[in-house]
Amino acid sequence: MTPLVLVALLLGIGYAGGRHLGTRPAISGFQALQMPKITHASLEEGQLVRRMAEQARATATQATPPTRPAIPTIPASRKTDRAMGLFEGCAVYYDANDCYQLEVGNKRRPIPAANWPDIKRFADVNIVAGVPQISVAAEITSPASKEAVGLFDGQSVHLDHKGGYLVELGDEWRPIREEHWPDVKMFTDVDIAKIRQEILGGSGGEGPDLTFVRAPSSGMLFQLVTPGTGASPSRGDAVKFNAREWRRGFAGEPGTELDNEWKDERLESDQPLVFSTNEKGERRAISSDFFHEILWSMRVGETRRVIRLPKFGYTAYYELELLKIE
Repeated sequence: MTPLVLVALLLGIGYAGGRHLGTRPAISGFQALQMPKITHASLEEGQLVRRMAEQARATATQATPPTRPAIPTIPASRKTDRAMGLFEGCAVYYDANDCYQLEVGNKRRPIPAANWPDIKRFADVNIVAGVPQISVAAEITSPASKEAVGLFDGQSVHLDHKGGYLVELGDEWRPIREEHWPDVKMFTDVDIAKIRQEILGGSGGEGPDLTFVRAPSSGMLFQLVTPGTGASPSRGDAVKFNAREWRRGFAGEPGTELDNEWKDERLESDQPLVFSTNEKGERRAISSDFFHEILWSMRVGETRRVIRLPKFGYTAYYELELLKIE
């Protein structure tokens, strides 16, 4: 037997004996280690642990989306029992589901959207975020005139204590917006100027005509305060005038605010800008188109009140006096 075969035989016998005795012989100076047996179940558990760890890391590194602030909502008037205006002589109400409705035969019927611009809103109704809202600050009005003075959209009209117009709907009185005053059809046996003077504390008698008239070209409302006795300016003339502008009504009315003032101001027929002075004494330039339209239709010595409708977000109230022509 060769030496190599003898060595292999001895090693085999030693390993087999060690296996039965529970010991392992040292091989070339190293100790043999017992390796744990890998089963199918332990493999699945390891994969599950790794998957959970990966998900935890992904969640930790993911950016938290910013919290969006809540958008404030404006409460809509839902099935309100207070009318918002008039349309073809019928009271108009607002419902959040069907929008504008008419009350016809004790039943409310929806109005086509194409007709919404024709609704004549009352003066105490404002549009907030597209929804009509009755102003909570609006004063409770009552008629000052015992008898009706005219008709507005088929409803009888009375004067209030400030010289404005009211219509009666149900058990309440609602104010007519100033831009609709020219649409009031006066009875022929009514002296509206005299009644207004009596209500506002005037002396009665003749006095000026205090009704407003709508200009056919611009739609602005005019009221003659003092008639003029002189000539009217022509193209190429220059004029001198006084003027004041208020918001929320004319001088002396509750809540009015003086916005601009012009004193002995000169204006030429082709002058594009006119300068005004506000309450703080600041001078600013504005377009003169409005003043050209008004002043060139007046006579020297005339004083006129003008209501400029809200083309620029608010209603402006003017009083102009034409001093002279240069």
